[in-house]
Parts: sequence; C-alpha cells; structure tokens
Amino acid sequence: MIEHSTLDFLKKLKKNNDRTWFNDHKDEFRDALANFTDLVAILLHNISGFDDSLIGVQPKECLFRIYRDVRFSKDKSPYKTWFSASMKGG
Repeated sequence: MIEHSTLDFLKKLKKNNDRTWFNDHKDEFRDALANFTDLVAILLHNISGFDDSLIGVQPKECLFRIYRDVRFSKDKSPYKTWFSASMKGG
C-alpha cells in the first residue's frame, strides 16, 4: 500500500518543485520511491498470476523517472509530482 509519508512527499514536491528543495529532501524521495517500488512489486506478483509475460519482470524495469524533460516545455518544473510505472511482458 502507498504510505501516507509518500503522499506527503509528493504534496510537498508540488509546492516546492525546484532542485534545491529536492536535493535537501533526497532521503524522503528515496523512501517514497521505495514505497512505490514495493507497490509495483506487489502488482507485478498479482498480475503475473494470470499474465505469464510478467513473470520475472522486476519493479525497477517498470518505473518511470521523476525528472522531467523540460527542453521543449513552457513549464520548466524539473520534477514530476507523481510516481508512475508501466507493466508489460518481455
């Protein structure tokens, strides 16, 4: 399950979306990412029960980066304010 602290981190990131704040809260980010990774692991385990193509897929292979590509965007916020993953078999 997603922990309250993970949601708190994402709320704070939305209000303070800059590199200085992010670097000062890197430990919180790592904890939140670990929590989300655990959720992805649970989902992979459950889904692989009926989709054999996901057997052996590791959570880390499914995660998207939190860093935004701001090169061609009007919004120059450096970080996404959410975690995301995509699960597809190999």
